[in-house]
This record gives sequence, C-alpha cells and structure tokens, in this order.
Amino acid sequence: MQHEQVGEDEFGYMLADILKENNVNHEGMRFDPGARTALAFVTLRSDGEREFMFYRNPSADMLLQEDELDLDLIRKVKPKAEFMVVKQKQNAPRVE
Repeated sequence: MQHEQVGEDEFGYMLADILKENNVNHEGMRFDPGARTALAFVTLRSDGEREFMFYRNPSADMLLQEDELDLDLIRKVKPKAEFMVVKQKQNAPRVE
C-alpha cells in the first residue's frame, strides 16, 4: 500500500484492521478527522446485473493533499496489482 487516506471513523478503522490482519503494509495509511471514509455498495439486481452506489461527499481519499504524501515511502514501493474486497457475510442482517 502506498498512501491511502480514510476517515477517522469506524469504517476507516475497520479497513486498517483488515489490512493488518492480512499482513498488508499499511504504514502510509492516514486518518482524516474531518472527513468520512468513502464507501461503495454493490448490489445484485433481480435481472442479475450489478448496481453500484458510492458515498463520497467528499470523502477522505478525495481530500488527500500532495504535501501530505511521504515521497520516500512511495519510492520504496514496488508496483504490483492489488485490490481488496470486503464482502458482507451471506447471513448478515440487512440495514435498511
């Protein structure tokens, strides 16, 4: 992980914990006390197509400024493709 900024909120802490649990380098992660963590919800419609809803109003990742970046940390990173998916458990209660 290079630099990620999340909100200083429960979702931001949850993402940080997931990274730690999976031994992902998260030393560049920042917590913004003035913004919320961006959220994306993916649902499956009755016709089988996925539908995406995003919460960014603006979110912490949108507020990260260039002068907040640790350029030495960025230079140390070797590029590789990574992604993370947090999937809701199948029997988890729905929030409406």
